[in-house]
Parts: sequence; C-alpha cells; structure tokens
Amino acid sequence: MRTGERVDQMPTYSHSKLETFENCPMRYKLQYIDKVEVEEFESIEAFLGSIVHETLEKLYQDVQMTRIPAADEVIQFFDDPWDERWHLVTYSIPESKRRLRRRLRRRLLWLGFGSLNHATWISPRDLRTEVKQVVDALHVRPYVEFFTAEHRGFASDEEIVARCWNLEQLNGYYAALIARYEPPFQEHQARLTAGDSLEPQECFAQRFMLIHEYRFSPYVDPNLPLELLPDDWLGERATQLFQQYHDLLVEGAEAFVDSVLAKAPERS
Repeated sequence: MRTGERVDQMPTYSHSKLETFENCPMRYKLQYIDKVEVEEFESIEAFLGSIVHETLEKLYQDVQMTRIPAADEVIQFFDDPWDERWHLVTYSIPESKRRLRRRLRRRLLWLGFGSLNHATWISPRDLRTEVKQVVDALHVRPYVEFFTAEHRGFASDEEIVARCWNLEQLNGYYAALIARYEPPFQEHQARLTAGDSLEPQECFAQRFMLIHEYRFSPYVDPNLPLELLPDDWLGERATQLFQQYHDLLVEGAEAFVDSVLAKAPERS
C-alpha cells in the first residue's frame, strides 16, 4: 500500500475476476476494464442442470398461482398454424447483474426462444405471458422489452431459423434416439403380438433408459411450427416412438416395481 493511501480506497478483486485474468487476460480487459459485453457459453451438462432446477422452480410457481394447463391446451398451442409474425425479447442488463442475465438467457432457451444476437431473442410463438412471469421472477423488468413484428427482409424464414436454432444437431439427437429404440420396440411389439410375454424386470430397465434419454427433449426442442421445420424433421417421429414404446412397457415396469415393494421389509 502506498503511503497515505486509505484502505477503503484500495481496489478489490473477487475470485471470479482473478480466475478470469488467470485464464484469459484479454477477456479480463474486455469484461472488467473496457466493459465490453462478453458472450458466455455453458456446457450442455451445466445447461441441463440449471434447467432442471429452474423447471422445478417454475412448476412450484405455477402451482402457487393455480396455473396448471391441461394437456389438450398445450397440444393445441403447438398445433396452431403460424401467423408469420415474430416475437422479440430484447434486454440490456448491467454487468453488475450478469448472473441474472445468464438466468434470463436460460429461461428464454427453455421457452423455445432463439438467439438472433447476444441481446435479442426471437420466437414464432406469442409467449408474452410466460416472458412476463420470467422477467418478474428475476426482477429485471426495467431492462427487458417485448416486441411483436413482421419480418420484411432480407433473409428467408429458413435462414432466420438456421441462424437462431441448431436444428441439425437436434435432429441428430432424434435420429440417434430412433436408431436405438425403434428396433427393440418393434421386437417387443412382435413378441406380444405372437402371444409371448415380456419380463417385468426387462420392461422396467428398458423404460428407465427410454425416459432417461428422451427427457432432455422438452428442454432443448424449441417446438417450432411445422412451417419452419425442415422436411426431414424427426422430432414428431421420435415423440411418437417414445409414447408408443413407453405405453408398451409401462404395465410390466409397474409390475416389477410392485414385486420389489412387496418384498420390502416392514418398518418396526
């Protein structure tokens, strides 16, 4: 400390600042000295972990507000034809609130928004009510705006979708799911049709893995209208396979659980 310098005037450095400087001095300069917005990326593991936590939080909030939509309502929402309008969320959140900015981005991804640029997110769905709930829950309303607009140029709708959503990667996920579970589904279906039975333990194990691998789908699929999906889109086929195979396995899987619970020792 220099002579005459007060302790409360000394600069302070948080652990995150020191770690940023250690990993990348240029990033430190851009983020903390030049105050340049630095795009932050999460691993798929970190993203899914955050999504699970925030999904439980949202479900709790919905129950608090007695807002539990019926299944038919949800299906009808996604079956409605697209009105060719885009709904935009823009924000300018201070660097001091960057954790809230990251949480807002995750919530927008969960709602199915795509990133047009680092501070503008778009969706073909009118999700004003859902965005309002998110903004209010995060207490960032002063920094966020919502617009509805028509796209007048210059890219095509297909190019806009390709820029904002990685549908090729998501379609690859669905293709792998179908390749893994369609053959055993057909085999088990044929066995049941021939009058054979499936072992309850086998049903339980297969249903567990099916649910485990499909459960990420609702969090990463933006549920775009059919008009905006590629001709080779596999999402609907994968969902149908999941539902049919799950229904085929459920009876045997539940029978296995019941047999295990029946053998459980009674509590003294």
